[in-house]
Amino acid sequence: MRSWAFVCVGVVLLVGCGGGGDGPSVAEPKLAVSEAWTTPGSEYAAVYLTITNDGDADRLEKVAADGAGSVLLMGADGDMARTSTGGASAVDLAVPPGTTTLEPGTQHLMLTDLEAPLAAGDTVPLRLTFADAGAVTATVDVREA
Repeated sequence: MRSWAFVCVGVVLLVGCGGGGDGPSVAEPKLAVSEAWTTPGSEYAAVYLTITNDGDADRLEKVAADGAGSVLLMGADGDMARTSTGGASAVDLAVPPGTTTLEPGTQHLMLTDLEAPLAAGDTVPLRLTFADAGAVTATVDVREA
């Protein structure tokens, strides 16, 4: 009789803790980066992208790109909003819920001190670090101008 009681308690604990389903639940990402692109360039390249935030307000704090000395956040008028050097650059961009688009004529990211010229068809891995969402990786497509 005692073993039956242990089985019942085990089943209650398993079901009560969510162990009876398809495994542990994994939270869906609340933030995604898409449509990242640039044009061919030799020493620098402007990157445009879309950030979709399905969660609470966040901040983009740091960006790194393979093959770039630094990444700058540039304003619509070409002014640098904030930067540092060393491959992973500090930026400060508010990312409210919804869609934030960096496109020509607005804010954009600038890859500087490129190790090699970018050619159409190339891709560049981009790592964006957000205050709350953490690190998000995107692929920047190099398109013809």
